[in-house]
Amino acid sequence: MATITKLTRNLFLAGVIPGLTYYTARQENKMDTSQSMIPSFQQFKKYFPGFVAGFIAMSLLRSAGDFSLASSGAAFAIFDQDTWKWMTNTIGNDIGSHYLLGTAMVSLL
Repeated sequence: MATITKLTRNLFLAGVIPGLTYYTARQENKMDTSQSMIPSFQQFKKYFPGFVAGFIAMSLLRSAGDFSLASSGAAFAIFDQDTWKWMTNTIGNDIGSHYLLGTAMVSLL
């Protein structure tokens, strides 16, 4: 239950953060009347956290791989089921959970 709750929260954050970024950049443009109401890429990038872009990109990559595996029997028409499972477990569990999460926890100290 906790995993589903966390993933649902992350899914909503992936939608809310870009929206808040756009809103903040527009508010900044309202104060500066020389700029248009549409934020520039530099302004958007200034307020948009990189980890959200990474989360969205990795979610899309994993979903596309799983979808192609289910529909054609090979993830991205390259990896068979066993190889795809090994790759996702290695990246998600071994690298992600052990090394990256550990690095993040140490950086909080």
